[in-house]
Amino acid sequence: MSDLVPQLTDIAAELAEVALDACLDDSIAKDLPLVGSVIALARATRTVRDRMFMRDVVRLIRESRKVPAEKREAFLAKLASNPKEQSRLQDCIVRFVLQTDDQMKVEIFARVFRALVAGIITQESFMRLSLAIRQVYAPDLADLREPSLGSSDSQAFQNCVSSGLTFYRDIDRKRPQNRNVITPRWHLSPLGKDLVKAVSYEA
Repeated sequence: MSDLVPQLTDIAAELAEVALDACLDDSIAKDLPLVGSVIALARATRTVRDRMFMRDVVRLIRESRKVPAEKREAFLAKLASNPKEQSRLQDCIVRFVLQTDDQMKVEIFARVFRALVAGIITQESFMRLSLAIRQVYAPDLADLREPSLGSSDSQAFQNCVSSGLTFYRDIDRKRPQNRNVITPRWHLSPLGKDLVKAVSYEA
């Protein structure tokens, strides 16, 4: 079994480099300086951790490629005009990828990044979502959607409360006018709505 480890390491590295080369050949990474320097650093290393890091960053780039060129250019121009915010965003992306080893979360994060590039969500919301995504069990994130009427036992909604994505609120049913009213009991917070909107967005 130990003899297989170096082979698997080499295969993983080769696959990651192929994915990276595919992105660089299309000049997307070069057009996205936010992560270009990060990729250049990872490409120069040979450790599995660095290769995995590079693979996840490549996933973000692939998602951003789906955004129309004019929106990508507008996003980059806005970043270029505010170096401080560009640095904050870059730090947020690097921190998320370094601290997350769940591929479902990386996929969700990549889709949220795509929504940011497209202007669907704000940078502040993106950064708050990066923290929320790290805190929540990935399948619960995938199960979040607009709540149904009368829903009171959604496990995913319950599990996302501490992250600020959801909350519980029911009407006062002691009042006669509310006795027959059916409403959602679990709700998406504004941040949760941003997550659902970002993940659902198709460029």
